[in-house]
Amino acid sequence: TVAVLAALLLLAGGAAIGRWVRERDRAAWHDLLERIADSVDDLEDRTRRAAMDVAAREQAARPVLDLVDRALTQRPGLGLLHSWRGRVLAVRERWKAAEAELDRGCAAAPREPRTWLWRGRYRLERHARFRELPVIEGGAAGLRVHPAKDERPAEQRLRLGAVEDLDRVAALVQAP
Repeated sequence: TVAVLAALLLLAGGAAIGRWVRERDRAAWHDLLERIADSVDDLEDRTRRAAMDVAAREQAARPVLDLVDRALTQRPGLGLLHSWRGRVLAVRERWKAAEAELDRGCAAAPREPRTWLWRGRYRLERHARFRELPVIEGGAAGLRVHPAKDERPAEQRLRLGAVEDLDRVAALVQAP
């Protein structure tokens, strides 16, 4: 009976220790997610306020991207992580990679309003960049410059996609 009692105490203690380890790991994970959220928001704020060249953006984004990538190795299916990674890539002006990550975030977390909001905001910002820069077409034989007021198919896709994303955010926020 003493051996049985000792075994039960050991099992109960082991369960408590296992529970404590899981709680500690869960707290560490939540701390990491909070650090990522704060880091990405801070990075976007800094790059919007200061006129940074591409090299400065790369340097500012590198530690944040490393943090997000580290979290993605632990939870590759977490949509918010893909969305945060997309936001960092957008700061680095890696547009196609940013859009692909934002798309992954929306696909992995279709009921998370932030993933749709961030993709919609990205599309609006990209649309605004298109509007500022005229597009030059043609080869050496004949260059044509499209005036900024003419919306091209790529711009239209971004604008309409942004509207759809933001409509989805409204629907998710209003849903019970």
